[in-house]
Amino acid sequence: MGENLELKLRMRWALAFFEAVGKLTTLLPASVSHAFGRVCGRAAWLACPRERRIGIAQATYVAQKRPTLTRERTPEEIVRASFAHLGQSVAELFTFHKLLTLEPGSENLPTGPFFKHIRATGSELCAHYRTEKRPILALSGHLGNFELLAAYHAKFGMRVTVIGREPNYSGLSVFIDRLRANYQAESLWRHGRVVASGVLRALKTGRSLAVLIDQDTALASAYAPFFDLHAASPRAPIDLAIRQRLPIITSFIVREGKDRHHVLSEDVPYDASDPQAAEKVLAIFNRRLEDLILSHPEQWIWWHRRWRRRPNVDYEREPQKLLTRDQYIEWIVRQAEGEARL
Repeated sequence: MGENLELKLRMRWALAFFEAVGKLTTLLPASVSHAFGRVCGRAAWLACPRERRIGIAQATYVAQKRPTLTRERTPEEIVRASFAHLGQSVAELFTFHKLLTLEPGSENLPTGPFFKHIRATGSELCAHYRTEKRPILALSGHLGNFELLAAYHAKFGMRVTVIGREPNYSGLSVFIDRLRANYQAESLWRHGRVVASGVLRALKTGRSLAVLIDQDTALASAYAPFFDLHAASPRAPIDLAIRQRLPIITSFIVREGKDRHHVLSEDVPYDASDPQAAEKVLAIFNRRLEDLILSHPEQWIWWHRRWRRRPNVDYEREPQKLLTRDQYIEWIVRQAEGEARL
């Protein structure tokens, strides 16, 4: 009860923060609004000790597995920079119309339009599926300005339906719905069977599905190695795509400068007759995400408990095995320390 109330209050604060930032960013030059967003992100670093502890513990673990992560910064510095980057990304939410400006004359090119502030690798792949008017499943993660990624694909000409867990505070979902409607993308919030019917309806009307799958959720999951430790991801979208023989791609976005972004899209091959197809798709996704996190560590959200659920545990029947926040931090620290002793 107390935790739910705390979460609702935090969400209400976050929404008020978003709306305040939005009003300011419409009045400020881009460079100033970006700086303001980063300051707000650093303030969140100070105001969120729980997330700070989780992020540092997980970055420390990854650094033991991949020492290049901390070649230039400590785990604490990386997580602090991640908070600042998120603040900057929030400030950008209200300037998408500027970031999505097209290069003149590129609107009708066979490979799709070019953008002044966004370069793309794999745009010909997306153009191919768009031309075929064939729905696809796009897998992504909480990297870079991931909300801008959906806006980019919608502006590129793909009809996008974003599947996600509805925020605990309903006001935040209304805000996100309104934001996405501005660039012709739609949200499909998970509500048991409702999401299944919504997904099928989207596919029948030729819409492509987009989902962020780099977080542990209380849903049927598939497990695949992520920095050498199995991590859970929701499997329903992948299973559906495999049953429907839909093309599956990974699509990520990373920041290359204050107002410069890079979208990277790649096909994910799979064999629909393979009973391990979902796990293999997820393994490819995780490897690609790993590479981008190592090259842009400050752009990933570190404070979600990525390895909280473990394989071969029925958490519905044994809920006591789901680690609390403090238990999880102790556990992930032990993983890092155990690797360091080897």
